[in-house]
Amino acid sequence: MNKNLRNLILFGLLILVLYNGSVYIRERAKEYKRLEKRKKELKDLHKKEVEDRRLEEEQKKLMIEKDRKERAERVKAFQQSQKQIPPPTPPPSRLHLYEVKSICEKCRCRLLCYTEQGHTIYIEVAGPDHSAVSDILKDLIKAGAINFTEHREKFGVRMVENKRMYVAAYTLQW
Repeated sequence: MNKNLRNLILFGLLILVLYNGSVYIRERAKEYKRLEKRKKELKDLHKKEVEDRRLEEEQKKLMIEKDRKERAERVKAFQQSQKQIPPPTPPPSRLHLYEVKSICEKCRCRLLCYTEQGHTIYIEVAGPDHSAVSDILKDLIKAGAINFTEHREKFGVRMVENKRMYVAAYTLQW
């Protein structure tokens, strides 16, 4: 009985090993098929990305070419319009410098910078406080300045000739 029992246990173990082996082989086959499917999907995805990238590059090239053509047309139109425009009027005289200096003195300010280009004048003024520097605009408008722009980045307190003064910058048009 001992021998039959041992043969029966060995036969059971053999069946168990064969069953587990067949399950393992089936799982490996499924895993292999899944990997092959995933490789095919990745290859297709890569082909699609390459095609999309190629289409994007073509679109960029077309946009660049279109922009070049538009720019060339604008330059050509600008050159034609320049031919039709009469020569610019001569710049105004330095009479405004005297007016700006007298207004600065009246408002207790100091003129730090005066630059004139055509009808546009850039000035930097320094005064003892903010109101002195900003009151100058009213007098400039009364004197004939038709348009002004404040340069906020240049506003602030600075040392001017060893004195603490408030500084402002404006662009005026006469």
